[in-house]
Amino acid sequence: MKLRRSKRSLVVKIPAADWTTDWDGNFTFISPSAERILGYTPEEMREEHPLERTATKVHPDDAKKVKEALRAVYREGGYLDTEFRYRSKDGKWVWVNARAVRTYEIDGTRFLDGLITDISERKRREEALRESEGRYRSLVANIADVDWTADWDGNFTFVSHNAERILGYTQEEMQGVNPLERTARWVHPDDAESVREALRAVYRKGGCLDTEFRLRKKDEQWAWVNARAVRTYERDGTRFLDGLLTDISERKQKEEALRESEGRYRSLVANISDVDWTVDWDGNFTFVSPNAERILGYTQEEMQGVNPLERTVRWVHPDDGERVREALRAVYREGGYLDTEFRYRKKDGEWVWVNARAIKTYEKEGTRFLDGLLSDISERKRGEDELRVLSHRLVESQEAERKAIARELHDEMAQSLTALKLMLERAMRASHDESCSIIGEARVALQDLMGRMRTRSFELWPRALDELGLLHALLLHIDRYAAQNHVTVNFEHFDLQKDLPPQVSLASYRIIQEALTNVARHAGVTEVLVRAWTDDQSIYILVEDQGVGFVPELLTVMNCSGIRGMRERAVSLGGILSIDSAPGQGTSVTAQLPLKPQPLKSHLEEQR
Repeated sequence: MKLRRSKRSLVVKIPAADWTTDWDGNFTFISPSAERILGYTPEEMREEHPLERTATKVHPDDAKKVKEALRAVYREGGYLDTEFRYRSKDGKWVWVNARAVRTYEIDGTRFLDGLITDISERKRREEALRESEGRYRSLVANIADVDWTADWDGNFTFVSHNAERILGYTQEEMQGVNPLERTARWVHPDDAESVREALRAVYRKGGCLDTEFRLRKKDEQWAWVNARAVRTYERDGTRFLDGLLTDISERKQKEEALRESEGRYRSLVANISDVDWTVDWDGNFTFVSPNAERILGYTQEEMQGVNPLERTVRWVHPDDGERVREALRAVYREGGYLDTEFRYRKKDGEWVWVNARAIKTYEKEGTRFLDGLLSDISERKRGEDELRVLSHRLVESQEAERKAIARELHDEMAQSLTALKLMLERAMRASHDESCSIIGEARVALQDLMGRMRTRSFELWPRALDELGLLHALLLHIDRYAAQNHVTVNFEHFDLQKDLPPQVSLASYRIIQEALTNVARHAGVTEVLVRAWTDDQSIYILVEDQGVGFVPELLTVMNCSGIRGMRERAVSLGGILSIDSAPGQGTSVTAQLPLKPQPLKSHLEEQR
């Protein structure tokens, strides 16, 4: 009696349904828990025929399995332990586990006692686990990284197939190598100690592993990898690390390229003559290279510490201020390039011409920036001023030459022609004998006039220079010069027969011509030395006398057009001309002209 009460109390309290069936499958007992699990009362469960129950209540996919399990128990004895889906009273399928053992026989009838347990929640968890494992396997199969698990001794217990794609080693090769041997053979010597230390820290203290190192691939090439892991679980007394190994070689290459680029940029900034600068959209300098101090006198801190409006007012020339502000406003408003020239006040108070060039390049944290260069163009500006002065002088020289020609035509040629006209008129009125005498005088006067015209024509343009070259033109001029001025010219020359550019030949001829003219007018000598020679690059000229000499500094005050013209001819071709003289010590004029002349503007910029 006590045993039955105890059993009934247990049956009521356990979460499973206690049941008994005879050997034909009829329930002879089922506990009230059946209603909680399946929705059927014990009476409904007992009244249902076993075949009907199997056909209508057990899931079709599980029916055969359940029948076979029951037959095995009835036929062979032993345990029943099977899982299947059972249709509950509300029509839903409930996963149950039926467990039973043949326990006794009464009056020739055998009975099974057992439990039926609701395992729906466990089945849902198992299904969720299968889905999770499926997703994990899919992730492992599709990610670019190597998924791995290592025990606490560093042995790989699992390595995904990506290891072969990234490193060349198969899963078996990765798992078959001793950890110490792997570190020695596969980890770069420069990285091995840091890897061992990182692993020791994880094993000793726990936490995450996140380290980058070089790993030797199967083809002996080095691959940069990132190993990330966390101590995740312990099983059978062994702790494990799960993690990922990522190929970061491309990222490392890009980082190295970036470092090299930044190095080249820093080297460029350090070595270029310009000022490299960055300003935000409010005009504040966020960076100024050290060249600012060399060009403008201000330190980087001084440049960055001045308010943009104050800087424009204090440091930009008043005549340029509005133009600079408008150029900046255009860039800020419309984008595009900044390229403007203006005068900037240096720290010592002097004005320096600068060129500011910039482009709107990037935006960071909502702020736009301008990167650019500031160049000192003072020398170029001085060169441009010199060019303008030289151009003006050239025009003046041309006008002066025209006036001289006009004056000579009027004073000499016109008078001679008038005299010839009067002679011919007188000859027409005279007798035959007197007419012949007058015509003879006119012929002599005409020959003299023609000689003077040829001389003047040669002085204006030596035709022999075009027809015979520089050497022959100089020889003709020196002969004529010596005869007219009674000055002996010692002419020494070397390699002047080569073809020279026309402008070089003309400039050389005019410099020697003007120097000889000055000797005749001012030196007071009967002898002068002229040397001219060439090499592969230049023609060299020397005109030297031992005359009275002069103070060269007076040339600027006296504004000597002849000497100025010689110098300008040399400079216009990219050459140089110098004059060395002193009172009582004679004069030496030297010139060097390139055989490949440069335009004047290019020459001035090159000197800058």
